[in-house]
Amino acid sequence: MRNAGWGKTADANGQRHRAALSTVTKPNTLPRRRRIKQAGIRFLSLLAPFVYLSYMGLVRMTSRRSTPGLDTLRECNSTGNGALIALLHQDLLIAPSMLRGLDLATLVNIGDAGNILTRILEKMGYIVLRGGSSTSPTRRTGVIKEITELTARPEHAGMVTALTPDGSRGPAGGCKPGIAWLAFKAGLPVYCTRVHARRAWYLPTWDRTSLPTPFNSLSVEVIGPISPPATATREEMERCRAEIETGLHELHARSFERDGKEPVPELAKLPAKLPRKRAAVRVKQQAGVSARTPPITA
Repeated sequence: MRNAGWGKTADANGQRHRAALSTVTKPNTLPRRRRIKQAGIRFLSLLAPFVYLSYMGLVRMTSRRSTPGLDTLRECNSTGNGALIALLHQDLLIAPSMLRGLDLATLVNIGDAGNILTRILEKMGYIVLRGGSSTSPTRRTGVIKEITELTARPEHAGMVTALTPDGSRGPAGGCKPGIAWLAFKAGLPVYCTRVHARRAWYLPTWDRTSLPTPFNSLSVEVIGPISPPATATREEMERCRAEIETGLHELHARSFERDGKEPVPELAKLPAKLPRKRAAVRVKQQAGVSARTPPITA
């Protein structure tokens, strides 16, 4: 009887086990279109580094190069001081090749295009962190914390961190405040950097991404150092952000003026984020009326 009972119990347990297995949530199968897209992204991630390095190697080999800014950034590496590099998103394709050889980390947006770019940058020896523009404060804080911890490690003393403060959605040239906050948290100066090709195709994207042609004239220029905010006040953050934005705009205009061409694209400036009282004073001053001067009456 005990054997029969044991057999029934074992059979019942087996049925329950099979029932439990059948209720385990299976991985959601993606739509066929998405699976094809993911396969394409994986293929491009494997192919892109070879194509990029080959093409940019040809561009560098057949072009004249003027890189005084690169010497400045190398000095940050060699002295162990470190710095932040602010680049326009327009320079996304040309900058990795021209800055190669620096001890450099960078931030790449999460997404399919970011996956491809990450493979290229890692192949070139850069340290890549994933993050980007987000409405989530916790996500932004996490990225900033990761960068500050990385730059604080002894083995990365002197490392420079490259960011595109107008990315990843624009507007082109509009410097977002995240880089000022990062400069404050890491205690690092900022160098506005421009990587420019005299002859280039400008892609039909929001930032008019620059793709240089062979037999060119390439340059790397910097403005800086811009000191990090001394305090976490809104005034100091805005001061640093505005200086970075102005520096990027100046380098952009200068590079096209030197070539005798109109700047592509026309850059935008973000409105200053000041405390309400300060903003009210600024508005009145711009209107030609002092906030402290009483109105003249007849």
